[in-house]
Amino acid sequence: MYTIEEKRAQRVAYMRRYREKNRERLKPVRRAEGQRYWRENKEKIIAKRRLKPRPERDSEKYLVYAKTYREKHPERIKDSQKKYNTKNPNRGMGRQRRMQEAAAGRPRPDHCEICGASDTPGLKGNGRIAFDHCHKTGAFRGWICSHCNKALGFAKDDPNILRKMIAYLES
Repeated sequence: MYTIEEKRAQRVAYMRRYREKNRERLKPVRRAEGQRYWRENKEKIIAKRRLKPRPERDSEKYLVYAKTYREKHPERIKDSQKKYNTKNPNRGMGRQRRMQEAAAGRPRPDHCEICGASDTPGLKGNGRIAFDHCHKTGAFRGWICSHCNKALGFAKDDPNILRKMIAYLES
């Protein structure tokens, strides 16, 4: 005995297979039905479109709409991003990385300078390599993985706390 959800899922799967199999035969029928409906209800459809409120750019409705649109059309978003990035090469993450490498005076390596973890996809590592700097002076310290960077941050960049942590681990 099937539940209602299982029966519905079977029916949906059957209809999907049927439409795929008979796509060419069904296309003119669906188009004709749509055209007939438009001819019969043109004024009503246009009036309904005019009354439909457009969500404001920062409203909750717009954010939900934008999210669903991006999920339905990922290829359009990627294409527009590629076009933007080619027209504006000095913006975004590429620019940030170039600025960091210039401040460091050397390119970003593939391995962490503390633990040696790899940043290369497919190799075992601790996440991406980060630009580590002193928060007081802003001076560059080195290229370390995100885990080591977080560990230093949690220790508040204080060598005394790190020494206490080492003593705790060794005891």
